[in-house]
Amino acid sequence: MPRCGYDHFKTSKERKGVSMFCAWGCRWSSSVVLFLLHVLLTLSPLHAIPTTFSVRVVGVIDGDTITVLLDGKEEKVRLYGIDCPEDGQAFGRRAKQFTSDKTFGRDVVIKPRDKDPYGRIVAEVFLSDNTLLNEALISAGLAWWYQRYAPRGENLRDLERQARKEKIAIWSQPDPVPPWEYRQNQVEARSNKKLKRRSIGGGR
Repeated sequence: MPRCGYDHFKTSKERKGVSMFCAWGCRWSSSVVLFLLHVLLTLSPLHAIPTTFSVRVVGVIDGDTITVLLDGKEEKVRLYGIDCPEDGQAFGRRAKQFTSDKTFGRDVVIKPRDKDPYGRIVAEVFLSDNTLLNEALISAGLAWWYQRYAPRGENLRDLERQARKEKIAIWSQPDPVPPWEYRQNQVEARSNKKLKRRSIGGGR
């Protein structure tokens, strides 16, 4: 018996009548959750997406990006509304360790908000005690409020202000560089390096 729950018919005529059904029931059943998530994120307005998913965290890429197991497939999840320092920045590794300590090997609940250009699910991530990881990172002084992508994140803004006031972690530095500026500086530095090499090599 196939996974669709129905017997396949023996004659070609009968097979033709159910082939489309079985294409969904047999070949794609393991991807139903991912398909529905894609539809929700691409076709529905954000305020109309009530869906949450309980998933297991199987990897931590950096402070604001984790890898989860969703319907048997690994998916990258980018934390909504925040931006943690990069690995090459002060407190970048500490932010990653914070997220790892809270999530790695554990079940969390994700509430999708969007999908980014890299195909990652952008989401709020709730820990087992219902703590919102996005907010916890900002309160710990290990993330900026990413106003560009969460302009209405008043709570994130207020938590950042409090962390700044108390000079926690990144805010203990005299002039911390936001990660989006750091990334842009890295891109420009690599571009300048390429131009310099071409100049030395005679444009070859």
